[in-house]
This record gives sequence, C-alpha cells and structure tokens, in this order.
Amino acid sequence: MKSPSLFAAVLIAFALVSWASAAERAGQDFVCPGDKAPVLIRFHVSIDDKPLLDLWDDFMGKLFAHLDRNGDGVLSKAEALHVPPAQVLFNNVPNFIGLRSKVPEALDKNRDGKITRAELADWYRAIGAAPLQIHRIPVQNLLTDRVLGANPLLSADLLNENFFRLLDTDNDGKLSRDELARAPDILHKLDLNEDETISVQELSENIEIKEERMASDPVLFPNVSANLGPLTPVETGEANRDHAKRDPDLEIRIRLGRKAEQRASVELLTIKEKPSPLAKSVRPWSGEKLVLELGPTRIELGCAGSLGYPQRELPQLHRKYRAALLRADLDSNGYLDHKEAMQAPLYRNAFRLMDRDGDGKLFAKEMIAYLDTLKELQEVAMRSCASLAVRDQGRGLFDLLDGNKDGRLSVRELRRMAKLIDQLDRDGDGRIDRREIPHRYRIDAHPGPALGNLSTTPVQTVRRMNENDQPDDSSRNGPLWFQKMDRNRDGEVSRREFLGTDETFRKIDQDGDGLISVEEAKRADQMFRKENERKP
Repeated sequence: MKSPSLFAAVLIAFALVSWASAAERAGQDFVCPGDKAPVLIRFHVSIDDKPLLDLWDDFMGKLFAHLDRNGDGVLSKAEALHVPPAQVLFNNVPNFIGLRSKVPEALDKNRDGKITRAELADWYRAIGAAPLQIHRIPVQNLLTDRVLGANPLLSADLLNENFFRLLDTDNDGKLSRDELARAPDILHKLDLNEDETISVQELSENIEIKEERMASDPVLFPNVSANLGPLTPVETGEANRDHAKRDPDLEIRIRLGRKAEQRASVELLTIKEKPSPLAKSVRPWSGEKLVLELGPTRIELGCAGSLGYPQRELPQLHRKYRAALLRADLDSNGYLDHKEAMQAPLYRNAFRLMDRDGDGKLFAKEMIAYLDTLKELQEVAMRSCASLAVRDQGRGLFDLLDGNKDGRLSVRELRRMAKLIDQLDRDGDGRIDRREIPHRYRIDAHPGPALGNLSTTPVQTVRRMNENDQPDDSSRNGPLWFQKMDRNRDGEVSRREFLGTDETFRKIDQDGDGLISVEEAKRADQMFRKENERKP
C-alpha cells in the first residue's frame, strides 16, 4: 500500500484536533499546504457587518423550527423526511430533479431515532453546505482554443513533467543551473513550425492527457478528499471535542456586503500578545487584497460582489407546478398519490418533501404552501452563508517563463530559465525540484452559497490572462519596420527574421545576444533618422 504524503498525514492530525462546533469557534478553519508543514488558517467572515456564524446559527434555528412540527426540540424520522436537500435550499430556483440522498438515515448520526439541531447542522456541513463554502471554477482564458489547441485538458503540471523529462539530463529529479542554461538548445528541437518560439502545443507533444472533470455540484463533493484547491475545511464534530485546541497560524478577516468605509475588505488579524510567526508571509496586493506566500503555495485573496443567482418569482413557480400536478393527476381526483408522483419528473423527488402531513396525498394547496415556505427559507439561506471561489492559476514553469502570456516561449524567455534558480531554489541546493515550483491560486470571497456558479468544464491551468483579460501584445511596439520583421510576434527580431545584412544586424544588436529588442530597434531607428538628416 502506498504510504500517505506528509501533507495528508498532518491533515489527518489536524482533523483530530478540536475546533469544535460553530458556536464554539470564532471563525472557519482551513488547512493549506505550507513550506515545511500544513498551515492552519482561520477566516473571520462578516456580511453587512454581521458575523457570518451568527447569521448561520439564526438560519439553522429558523429551519429547525420549521421542521420540528410538534415543537419537542428534536426531529422524528417522519419530520426528517421534509429536510430540504442542500441543492434545493441553497438555490433561488427549486430543483428537485436528481436528488438521491436518504436524509433520515444520514441525519441521525448516533442512531437514537432522534435528530437534534446540532445533527442537522452537522449534516449540512458534511455535504458542503457550510457557513463558508468552497468551490473551484475554471480559469477564464480567452485564448484557450488558440493556445491549447486539441488538448483542452493539458495542465501546468503535465507541462512541468515534460520540462523535467527533456532537461533533467542527469535524472536526479531536479533541474540545475547548467541544465536550465542548456534549455534553449534542447527545446529548440521542438520548434516544429520553425517560428523560433516554443508553443504549448509543441511542448506538449507526446504527453498523455488524462481527463479529470470537476464535480458539477459542490454540496455533494466537499469532503476532505475532494480537490478544492489550496484550502481544505477542517472536520468538526462531537468526537473532536476532547482533544487539545490548537491556535491558527494565520487569522484573516473578510468583510462582505455593506461595511464601514474605514474598514478594509480583507485584512490580516494581528494579536499583539501573540503575533503570528507567518505574518511576514502575508502582504497587501492590488488594492484591498492580500497575498499569502506559503512556501510553494501563493494565494491571492480578495472580495467580490454577489455571484448573481437565477431568480424565479413565486407566481411563475405556482403556475409551473400546478400545471405539472394536473398532468400527473391521472385519475383526476384533485391530488397526487405516491404512484402518480413517481411518474412525474417534477414531483418524483419533491413528493415526500411537499407532503407535509404525511398522508400520501399532495394537493395543489399543499404544494403552493410548501413553495411559499421554501422560498422564505431559501432567501434566509442565501443571506446566511458565503463562498470562496477558487481559481487555479497554475503551477508551471511555463507560466513563470511566459512573460507576455502569449502561450509561447521566445528565445529570450528561454534564456531566462537559468535565472529561475535564484527565484525558486528555497532549500539552497542550487537546483529546482517539483515541490519548489509555486502553485498560484486566486480566491474571491462572495456573499451567498457556492451552488449556482459551477461548471463541469475541466480546470485549465496552462496560462493566465492579464488584468484586463486581454493578451499582452508587446510585439506591436517599436518602429514599423521592426513590427513587420517580427513575423512570429514574440517582441524580438532574430537574425533569421531580419531582412538586412549581417553588418546592419550586428550594428543594431548592441548587446550581441543575437536578438533585436524593441529598445534596440527604437535606438537604431533614431540613429538611422539622424544619419539620413546629415546626408546632403
């Protein structure tokens, strides 16, 4: 059996440490990969200056009171039949199609036949419907088709493997400065179209692509084993409360919605009596955002507005479900029985939820009352949680080298490979191993749940757009003759592209590196103009 990784082993240890229930904690805890060991991060989130956990507790109280019809403080098995699944509750538009969860059995954790409010809250947390939810979304890449071609599932990690396969000539699993310095000559052989650049397609030749799709529903796949990016929510529950508590390594406050003007949207919390040893790993970034540099993991954290969920007004829902009920009422007796409901797609999974009195009959009046109540609960649920949208921006040598983000490596960019040692060699051994390549993530905090903003599209981590979601086009700079000669649009003119003589090329190429840069072209253009002015 394969032994677990260090991160997995420490993650299990974290899961056994007590961060107890939501009421006992000041925030939501997550484990993140660090330089030497996993890091515990605690997020303190507020919406409209109200603590998120207070909003969540109020919501759970309203939901439990709605379900506890006899008011005895626990849910019976019959009452638990009406617990709305997360896909229905955390969504403005009811969707009962495809529900498969056996709610009563899953809720009654201690098998005593009674379900407490804590068990209800724990069940929602266990399936991902927590106060602070996480979901991964695809990297928005306007040049995906042009850059990735026929390999839309190509990842930065796969490109890294090809770099190591081609450049690690001594097979020690690391890239030395000398090996990186030889990269231009070695990778030049991949230039199939002879444009003097190495594209993603050319570098990815003979890479075996394995399809790995994201879960389309975040509330069904949120557990520790799910690939949620850099943050793994720490499990909580009754079994953990006897263990010693552990202070977080970092505490970060996130303010969503309305807030006082003088307050930052995202800030690092500092305690003078006990400063965090990792505080130096956090710094401001691009306005009201933070960057967390945690060894091989870089997280850019900011706040954003509402994700924008689909809306449907109650009168529309009433008409839709009433029409479906009339169609499904095959014996025209004015109600649906269980057999009729099982033959109607809209009611197949909604029947047990809507049949509040449990008599096996669903009347239109009962259905309308359920939709009205559900709408109220949905509105409270949407206002009582927040989500972290995680964009994987790649863990790639290609990204680090591709300075203008055009999906190709120019000669000059390849020559910079040896300098990566100075940037990435954290252990000081003069070489780069795979673990030293930083993995970049962008995380935006939003009010509202994760559900509704996911896609089944695979995450693409090859390259990243610039701030305006437009490709950098530095090749458009420089004199007109330079732009016309720069046929491969890499922002340089090589001897092969230059149409003049060897003597003229050497005159313009002042640093003698075999490439004419934009700056050299501009200086040459001024020199030629002055020479022409002096001519009689």
